Amino acid sequence: MAKEIAVLTAVDGQTAPMDQGGLLRVYRRQEGGWQEERSMPLLMAAGGGLAGLRKQLAAMVEFLAGCRIVVASTITGVPYYELEKAGCSLWEMQGAPLELLNEVLAGEEEQAVKPAVETVSLPIPEELGEGRYRISICEVQRASGGITSKQVLQPWLQGRIFASLEILCTHVPPWLECEWQSGGAFAGVKEKLPSGEWKVFLQGK
Repeated sequence: MAKEIAVLTAVDGQTAPMDQGGLLRVYRRQEGGWQEERSMPLLMAAGGGLAGLRKQLAAMVEFLAGCRIVVASTITGVPYYELEKAGCSLWEMQGAPLELLNEVLAGEEEQAVKPAVETVSLPIPEELGEGRYRISICEVQRASGGITSKQVLQPWLQGRIFASLEILCTHVPPWLECEWQSGGAFAGVKEKLPSGEWKVFLQGK
């Protein structure tokens, strides 16, 4: 396993939200410690729209080179989608890089040897009447049996006319958030619940 981890930091040296940008630092583990190998400013300027944002993220992936572990305080929406698509392992953590790197590396190594668990059954939306539906994908997201949120939701959403779909999830699927942010076939809002789970409310157009 590569011993490089990239951390997005703010001016105070703490982890920064990916959508606000900051200084991207790549650390390499050598001789039992972590050393900063390289860094680049990540602007995430909103002026270029969705195409400009994707261009900046593509430059970020090129800069990362062989590093495929990225840490920021929050990573959502288009950045999450694009970095996940590039094969990056994403971590949302608060704090200074040198306080977090060993924990992230240990988590990555644990994931690498984690045995496969039994797959869960594919949930389907429950009809509530008048074009309203609801579904929980929490079990799918917690399992590592190969079923993804996209496999559950995308076939149902494609070509279907609905008034609303309420989705309970452990985290908001980045591809889904990207879909409604880019003006897809439905509008969406998200709400974090006191339990730590999320509720997503999709509204057909």
